[in-house]
Amino acid sequence: MLTCVFYQAPGRSVSHLGSQYLYLAEFTGAHENICPRGVLRKVLRRAADHGYDCTAGFEFEFILFKENADTIEEKPFGEWAPLTRGPFGYSIARSIAQHELFGEILALCEKARIPLSGLHFETGPGVVEASLRQCDALEAADRATIFKSMIKAWAQTRGMMATFIAKVSEKWPGQSGHIHISMSSDSQNAFYDGDAFGNVSDLMRQLSPDN
Repeated sequence: MLTCVFYQAPGRSVSHLGSQYLYLAEFTGAHENICPRGVLRKVLRRAADHGYDCTAGFEFEFILFKENADTIEEKPFGEWAPLTRGPFGYSIARSIAQHELFGEILALCEKARIPLSGLHFETGPGVVEASLRQCDALEAADRATIFKSMIKAWAQTRGMMATFIAKVSEKWPGQSGHIHISMSSDSQNAFYDGDAFGNVSDLMRQLSPDN
């Protein structure tokens, strides 16, 4: 028998149209060992036992299509229409032209307690990049999980479809998601050493794939 507990209070508002709230739950007891949130918490406890605190920030790229659940079934994939055309990353003109959509995303994230540090068009047709502000690593994971579902639902309210798929077409650039991680010990950045080559600490060098 699986047991779970609701840990998030209050819930997060996940709709810009009304009062719809999302509450996350996690497995407890023996099943905590297979619960993604439980596994992450265990890893963070191990880091804390060694004197390290961890903060993280997720960065997502997603494509907005001017399609809905019906049209994507009726049309071949190659005929799906992205919100914008062409590979124009960091486009000021496009951001201004779509200011209403961007304003809704920002307001939605604020209501959901998922503050953003950046929101702009990226390289590729219809690609938007959102950088979630860094915070405690466990909270960052919660925000990332909710953000993706929230954006997909919001897009449908605007007659669009959002996808976070890494590569949707061989003809278009790929899109990605990044996790920015910072480790600290005694309030000092564990990855930085002002006296070392490149200011990279010994700990950070141990994490390098070249070592």
